[in-house]
Amino acid sequence: MNQRIGPAMKSACRYLAAVGGVAPSALQVAEACGPHHSRQYGYRTVSRLLIAGLARRIHDHPLASPHGVGAVVLTDKGREYA
Repeated sequence: MNQRIGPAMKSACRYLAAVGGVAPSALQVAEACGPHHSRQYGYRTVSRLLIAGLARRIHDHPLASPHGVGAVVLTDKGREYA
């Protein structure tokens, strides 16, 4: 399956790389990569990141937010776009 990696997804990968590869929640990534810090469009980008395998969600990560679903961690495939 051919995945198209657009500028928003690359931006999210760069953000995750800049914060050490781990964000405590999808909200932080969504606000960083959404246009004008839009959560709605940012969450769409985070969902596409997870589906494409550029990041994954780890529920019991030590840095995971207690109010979220889990930490978003950049994968090796995602580091190629960072």
